[in-house]
Amino acid sequence: MGADPEDETRITACPHTLFIAHDTAFEYRSVCLDENLNLTGLSDKEVEERWLGEKGGVDGLTNQVTLADAIKVAAYAPYPSAYGSYYGFAPTE
Repeated sequence: MGADPEDETRITACPHTLFIAHDTAFEYRSVCLDENLNLTGLSDKEVEERWLGEKGGVDGLTNQVTLADAIKVAAYAPYPSAYGSYYGFAPTE
C-alpha cells in the first residue's frame, strides 16, 4: 500500500486488494470489485447512494462479494462507537 507518485491523495494497493473502506466511504475500490458488485461506470456519488440504500451500509454491500476465495476483514471501534473499517482481498487468478 502506498500513495500514487503522481497524486499523493490517491491510495495504491497490491493486486490482491479488492477494497479499503469505512462506514462513511470507500477509500479504494478495485476494478475487480466494481465488476463483481456491478459498480462499473458508476460515479462515486452513485456508489455512495447504492451503499447508503443497502442494509448494513458499506459493510452490507461488501458482504455481497462473490469472488472465489475472497476474504473480508472487518474491524470495529469499541463501544460506544459502532464505527467500522473494512478490507477485502482476493487471489488474482
